[in-house]
Amino acid sequence: NTDPRESFDYKIKIGKDTKTIVLHGFKLDSDETDRSTGVTLWQAAPRLSEYLQAQPDILLQKRVLEVGAGLGLCGITAHWLGAKEVIMTDGDSHAMKQMRANVNSNCKSATGDGDDVDHSTITCRQLLWGTAHAQKFLENNGQQHYDIILGADVIYTESSIEPLLDTVACLLQKPDG
Repeated sequence: NTDPRESFDYKIKIGKDTKTIVLHGFKLDSDETDRSTGVTLWQAAPRLSEYLQAQPDILLQKRVLEVGAGLGLCGITAHWLGAKEVIMTDGDSHAMKQMRANVNSNCKSATGDGDDVDHSTITCRQLLWGTAHAQKFLENNGQQHYDIILGADVIYTESSIEPLLDTVACLLQKPDG
């Protein structure tokens, strides 16, 4: 019986520096990914992370929400590239557990003693999709909308498209209020 766990090392460029992000999750072909799609690193997350690194100015001082964050690569990338605030979400409790562990190990506070995550700029919260869930999420988070909403590898079934779009429409900051 082989170990289903896997670590994914990913390097991100922050200006002229490089930071290695180590994500802990499960192998794509493990039984764990049958139970929760968010506990492995799929192909679109590294691609979106690369895009964000090529366009870091779009994140500067922005409020960023990541839906279906899974292991958290894109949200952690946004955090390191200078987003004002990153809220990483997933609907699955198994994915949330892995995501929180990855944030704790990859987002140490630069101003703290090195042992604490800077929770003022990056947090993990559960979010189920759909208008009612999104409205409740807004109520619980001070009615603050987001400047940017990220999502990579989040559509697996046709039935999830409408709830996802409803969630984005509810949570995205609209021009001029």
